[in-house]
Amino acid sequence: MSARSTKTKPGSHTNWKKLSKSDDSDIDYSDIPQTDESFWQNAELWIPSPKIPLSVRFDKDVVEYFKNEGKGYQSRMNAVLKSYVYRDRQLNSKSDKNTTRLKARLKNDEKARAHR
Repeated sequence: MSARSTKTKPGSHTNWKKLSKSDDSDIDYSDIPQTDESFWQNAELWIPSPKIPLSVRFDKDVVEYFKNEGKGYQSRMNAVLKSYVYRDRQLNSKSDKNTTRLKARLKNDEKARAHR
């Protein structure tokens, strides 16, 4: 590790010099459960899709809401939109009466939120 990278960064409480001199054997694993093959048997590699730069317009109160949650607000906005897309795809992939009812209920909820 270079001398420059061991300096404390603004807002960081990590003692980088001490950490760079420590060994993996110094790590306390007592509060971390052991994993075995069964833990990993259903694991899937998930590679995030690349982001594209995009200029969009959001209502002021929506942006303020996410910004007030702190750093990473754009990632959180993306996560909310992504969950909506995945849920909508699930609803559109099924064609039973319950799905149709649920989809109608979601649309009504969206309309109600829009009028608030």
